[in-house]
Amino acid sequence: MSTEEQDYYEILGVPRDADAKTIKDAYHRLAMKWHPDRSKAPDADERFKEIAKAYAVLSDPKKRAKYDARGFDGIAHYSHDDLFRGVDLGSIFGDLGFGFGPGGESIFDRFFRQRPVRPARGGDLRVTLEVPLERIAGGGYETDRGADLWRAESLAVEDAVLSTKLVVPTLDGEVEVKVPAGIQPDEVLRLRGRGLPRFGSRSRGDLKLRMQVHIPEAASSEERKLFEQLRALHRHD
Repeated sequence: MSTEEQDYYEILGVPRDADAKTIKDAYHRLAMKWHPDRSKAPDADERFKEIAKAYAVLSDPKKRAKYDARGFDGIAHYSHDDLFRGVDLGSIFGDLGFGFGPGGESIFDRFFRQRPVRPARGGDLRVTLEVPLERIAGGGYETDRGADLWRAESLAVEDAVLSTKLVVPTLDGEVEVKVPAGIQPDEVLRLRGRGLPRFGSRSRGDLKLRMQVHIPEAASSEERKLFEQLRALHRHD
């Protein structure tokens, strides 16, 4: 099976300008079809998870805007918990009559939570877990870059030019970060000591923020006038 993710609009079968009701209706229809308790297809679990994830992103205006602007890169920093945060899971799954599994287990827990795996006696087990940022340090997890953490931040053009402030989640809670004027696309801001604990040391890695400058795909007439004025200024320099 291909590891390349399918476009969320294609998964739900809706156009990119679909309104909230169209997206919700498409989700309900597909979830009823592919729910593993109803479908006997061998890939029902995976299809159902894809549908639920697509709905979680496209039903949230902020996440949808990031996805529309930068595709999967725009939401790459979200964990599964983050993706579904703010989505009424009780409504999404409960409306279908599948709100809970055995023992009161929610559908979200059933399909998206990692279950503990018990290794054979005497054997070593290596497990990759996806956890919210606030819970990483206590568990002693590391990233592919050692003790450093990476996070992508999207900036509007005017904020990149004029400077702005961002509120960034860290292992120690939210912090305010000042973005300097004139920051360039893919430039990295380093928050020292805000990463993971270093193995065998009391020090910690850094949290690195990669700046992504968002270019509007469809500027308003007023915005176009301002950009044209800016271009004229540059041509006269």
